[in-house]
Amino acid sequence: VQDLLACADRVRVPTWVVRGEKDPVVTTEEMQALAEQLPMGRGVSLPSVGHCPQMEAPEATARLVSFLGGDFGWASGVTG
Repeated sequence: VQDLLACADRVRVPTWVVRGEKDPVVTTEEMQALAEQLPMGRGVSLPSVGHCPQMEAPEATARLVSFLGGDFGWASGVTG
């Protein structure tokens, strides 16, 4: 996470930092810090999921990506 924090201010696109609530690697605080450091960043934790939400909860992740893309307006056409 520290490596990502060091270059986060260079990201110029809307970015979502997604973690699983039960992630043993990335803490909620680290996720929030990264989301806050990104110029257009937001963070979200998926309940009852670990470190790999896209593998552990693919349907929830797809719905989240679809919803978030619509919220930011940059990923229209993504479906879940």
